[in-house]
Amino acid sequence: MKIDVKQTKNFLNGLLKINKIVEIRMIAKQSGYDVRKSGYFTNTDTAIQSLLNEKDYDNGGIYFVMNKIAKPDTVMAREQANKLIKTKDTTNDKMIEKYQWLFVDIDRENAVSGTSSSNEELTKLKEVTKKVYGYMRQKGFAKPIVAMSGNGYHLLYRIDMPNTEENKQLITRVLKVLSIFFSNQHTKIDTVNSNPARLCKLYGTWAKKGSETETRKFREAQILSYGDGFESINNYELLLSVVDELPKEETKRTNLTSKNKNEFNIKDFFARHNITIVSETSISGGTKYELAECPFNSDHNKDHPAVFDFDSGGQEFKCFHNSCSGNHWKEFRLFYEPNAYDTRQALPNSQKELKHDFKVEDILNYSEKIDEKVKALLRPSEIFNSQKGTNEFVPTGFKELDKLLGGGLQKTFLTILTGLSGGGKSTFCNQMVINILEKTNAKVVYYSGELTAEKLLWWLEQNIGGDYLKYDHGNNEKCYLEKKVSSAITNWLDKGLSIYNNDIGQGFDILTKTVVEGIEEKKADIIIIDNLTSVDKSMLGTSNDKYDSQSKLVNSLKEIAKRCNVHIVLLVHLRKTSNLPRVEDISGSGDIRNLADNVLILHQNTEEFKRRVEIEYGKDNHFIPSFSRGADMYLEIAKDRDFGNKDRLIPLYYSKTTRRILNDPTERKTYSWEEKLLDLPF
Repeated sequence: MKIDVKQTKNFLNGLLKINKIVEIRMIAKQSGYDVRKSGYFTNTDTAIQSLLNEKDYDNGGIYFVMNKIAKPDTVMAREQANKLIKTKDTTNDKMIEKYQWLFVDIDRENAVSGTSSSNEELTKLKEVTKKVYGYMRQKGFAKPIVAMSGNGYHLLYRIDMPNTEENKQLITRVLKVLSIFFSNQHTKIDTVNSNPARLCKLYGTWAKKGSETETRKFREAQILSYGDGFESINNYELLLSVVDELPKEETKRTNLTSKNKNEFNIKDFFARHNITIVSETSISGGTKYELAECPFNSDHNKDHPAVFDFDSGGQEFKCFHNSCSGNHWKEFRLFYEPNAYDTRQALPNSQKELKHDFKVEDILNYSEKIDEKVKALLRPSEIFNSQKGTNEFVPTGFKELDKLLGGGLQKTFLTILTGLSGGGKSTFCNQMVINILEKTNAKVVYYSGELTAEKLLWWLEQNIGGDYLKYDHGNNEKCYLEKKVSSAITNWLDKGLSIYNNDIGQGFDILTKTVVEGIEEKKADIIIIDNLTSVDKSMLGTSNDKYDSQSKLVNSLKEIAKRCNVHIVLLVHLRKTSNLPRVEDISGSGDIRNLADNVLILHQNTEEFKRRVEIEYGKDNHFIPSFSRGADMYLEIAKDRDFGNKDRLIPLYYSKTTRRILNDPTERKTYSWEEKLLDLPF
């Protein structure tokens, strides 16, 4: 039998390290019937020799059982131990102990059965494989084993899950999501590969379907890349994160603004707004329409965004870039029809949202004025009719924080972030900014009074660089990025970040004027001010009345947040204390904590921190969650005006190699700027 010995040996060596035993199965057509041989092997050389000894299966298919077989000692007592024989006693689903692989099989759709793929068909399959690869990397999956099956492509993601019906259904749903997102009229992602005893083409053997022709050649099934190898396991939560993206029917098929509730027609909607459709594909329960470009970002046209129209009467929108993760059908429709969901009376002009047409002097003296545009006293019905329906939140990417705050940082709010000196406040802010830029379309204005713009950019690049960081030999602190990586990061940051240039001064008047203008010009949603003490507040009060000037500064920031519909994060210092830092320890005027909508305190998880917790709450306290004792730091919600959260600790983890702050120690953060640098094995 013809096999690529080196290719097969390398793969089986890796497989047997995690599975201990493997079944190899041969299936060939002889006189019109399927003839099968099977063998169980614990040694690579024995398996290779058994394959080489076969003479009658050159036109057959050679496969292996992917997942971990239970009770290997018992199985090796079968007749086909260490040899290939004709038998019906092969591995069934009940014999599998664990799922070891999420098997993504990208194959031809509507292909003539019993034929090999053409080069043109493989090119189309390759493009879809690249999209799936990039999507899964953005979701945080490790680099998979990438293989060419001979007629299609395989992505093998290492997992480690018991063989249960629940896990089988989870894998089925993951494959269903990938199929809905990426299958088209030429390509399909098989959704049946969730059975525990799943067979896969053995790499290093040949795929021979039908007759070989000039345009349809027989090819070797081969590994293109081992990615992160056999040991890098993708956790259960990553699979759930894919399932969570299963398109949901958000809106019934009616025109919400129409009095007679006319049926909503998706094709009429596309035509009405000149939306270009590049493909139309039937999916389970509906139709997928791939769009030429994303309305929220015209750069998102490589991996075509899609609208899903369900037979049962709803729609969903999906763009495959992280920054569009919050955009669903409702946001998509509102982009084209801003009044599509309005059912309340429109606001009179006197009550509409204020424009940003005010001067800095107006902000500083706002408490002494009443804006004549705004009605001073409102009836309850007027308040009800003026509500927008939902508050606007910007997710921070820190999952538990976003959950407790109702969705993230609420616009019009002011958040105080504090902690002990050297406790990582600026690093946390950098990570939050990066998360926001990746996961949303929000724009950020960043002021650092202690770092030049160049230095702040470099610190951000280090947090973003992750696995691309390179270290000087013998110095784990000194790192650098290759020019192409630094350039990719900078271009990515350009789309959503503006950094304050300290060269123009740090006076509050200049800072405020620049920030307000930046909100107008850059359409900013988040303002970061790091930190309170670095802002020159001399214009706000006399030099011997710093508390008064601090109060005026915080009042002014509150007014900017409200009028400009932004969220402001202000970093402040703590007084020196030997106790557990509390809200009352915030340095400066009491108005700082009183005026803030949220107060967050960052704690490093040190022995000193634990000692202070014991002093504050007693030895057997429940202040520190028992499940998170291994956290590197805790973010405490010390004040939450909307939801009343207090004394809530959120565990966070710091990766010293990637310099990123993580939700959990197994989280893999990937960013869309990496797409251009992906080492795709094609």
